[in-house]
Amino acid sequence: MVNTTLEELIGVEEMVGVLGAFKNSLRVASWADLAQRTGGMGKVSLVVVDMVNGFCRQGALASPRIAALIPTITRLVLQYRNDGGQYLLFINDAHTENAAEFSAFPPHCLVGTSESELVDELKPYLQESFLFAKNATTAVFGARGGRYPDGEKLDFLSFVRGLLADGKVKLFVVVGNCTDLCVLQCALALKLLGNSLNLPVEVVVPEDAVTTYDLPVDAARAAGTLPHPAEPNHLWALYHMALNDISVVKSLVDN
Repeated sequence: MVNTTLEELIGVEEMVGVLGAFKNSLRVASWADLAQRTGGMGKVSLVVVDMVNGFCRQGALASPRIAALIPTITRLVLQYRNDGGQYLLFINDAHTENAAEFSAFPPHCLVGTSESELVDELKPYLQESFLFAKNATTAVFGARGGRYPDGEKLDFLSFVRGLLADGKVKLFVVVGNCTDLCVLQCALALKLLGNSLNLPVEVVVPEDAVTTYDLPVDAARAAGTLPHPAEPNHLWALYHMALNDISVVKSLVDN
């Protein structure tokens, strides 16, 4: 019987090479590229996932890696608005006190607390945007919101389905955190929703506008939880999205 190591079984060396080649293959895209593919910026939606205080600046899950995204995402939001984008969507964690998710993660981003609020840098762009609150890592199940501040409260899935069915949006740009959790689930949901409706929906994820948290092995052991090294999980999630026909780009720049 041949003894096969775990490294050999899962092809660690080969997979590292595959992921490295994938990362090196990413190219810069521009808003003009996206507008040309869709017939104008009016058909492009920018989706900002979980850029809230509870993941950036305060609370049990705040991460400096995620806070470092703020300048890049603020720039993208400003460019999107200046270029005529009409469907700016903010999706924010906003958990009930006894949220079922707290069996997997420490309590965070409770409804009505500052942790569930958008970071200050992005608040100026709330006007005329669409704001949705979610009680799970995905907005697909139960997230509700509408046009800020007083628009009719809608189910997120129904809202997006309507945008697609009516031809109002043909392409979604997804940014925020975490790459391997909420961003991955959001991007896949948008792509799969389009597939289910037989609509050619494009989803774009800029690598420099998403990230995930870091929990090294030693820290995880001390906390009695699973390790979560940031870079492998970040890169794997991007690769997984690409496998599902999501356009992963190096960055998104102005026209």
